[in-house]
Amino acid sequence: MNTIGRWYYVFIIALFILVLSLFRNYPVIEPNPEYLKADKLQSDLISEYERLQPLPGAVLISSSRIVRSGKSGIIGYGYSTELSDLDILSYYDKQFKANGWIFQKVELNTEGTVYAKGEYIAKIGCFNKKEKGVVRFIINIIKPV
Repeated sequence: MNTIGRWYYVFIIALFILVLSLFRNYPVIEPNPEYLKADKLQSDLISEYERLQPLPGAVLISSSRIVRSGKSGIIGYGYSTELSDLDILSYYDKQFKANGWIFQKVELNTEGTVYAKGEYIAKIGCFNKKEKGVVRFIINIIKPV
């Protein structure tokens, strides 16, 4: 065997030992428990929202998600439709109640309604009713602090 061949094998063995020592010294990183709680809360909020059948013909125009350390959070979805605000609220009243939500109150300032289910709150509100016959509405699922 020539000199270059021996050095090649020495280099491969040294590289193998170096790689093994690097992997042996890396600590196992555990996921942050606060992140796991926040991820689960977001998943739970989305799951509650997805149980509601969307209003036929409504167009999704926006969505947002804010979850703080697994203790509180809100997801919101904005839609537009040509139906009246009364038709929208009536449709979602049936949807919420069919999925175990309990009517709480009507909010006069947003012309919307509030529902509760366990530790969650849902709000639906309508606005921009005079804009070219289009009604915009938003559905929020909330876990308050």
